[in-house]
Amino acid sequence: MYTFAFIFGPQSGFTHLVYVLPIVITQLTAEPKPYSVELPGSLLELEDDPGVDSDGPIFVDVTAQLIESEVLVRGSVKTQLKFACSRCIEFYSTTMKDSSFVRCFPLSEIKDPLDLGEDIRESIFLKFSSFPLCSPDCKGLCPVCKQNLNKSACACEVKQVDDRWGGLDGLDL
Repeated sequence: MYTFAFIFGPQSGFTHLVYVLPIVITQLTAEPKPYSVELPGSLLELEDDPGVDSDGPIFVDVTAQLIESEVLVRGSVKTQLKFACSRCIEFYSTTMKDSSFVRCFPLSEIKDPLDLGEDIRESIFLKFSSFPLCSPDCKGLCPVCKQNLNKSACACEVKQVDDRWGGLDGLDL
């Protein structure tokens, strides 16, 4: 009997946090078998990123099944994150969800145990916005005094920008 296990966790120094979801390969069939686990947000290893922080656990709901000579794992991954808004730099909380988490592993290449930690991190990171906004109508910061314009207006006089390229603004491309 072979044991197939998912190990979730970051490695830091001599400590390796391990979260095992055991799957016995010989018990897998063509019918999907469900597995659910709640992982700590520290799995994302966001400690060194000033623009994003974990705001709760990671919820993983997957099924595993045997398809010919491969193990198919699919389901969803969801977590709460706090992002710094790209305009006003205030932090806001949002849910990141990958409802199409799919990974396929050839039985001949499976190393026991299989580590899905990187796959989970990747699926969440791919959902990140390249320009996160607290709201679509965020006013941002005053370019002069840096006052958050969402909270209150300021009395700064904003100078006009060199308008030599202004003619291009009217082009409909």
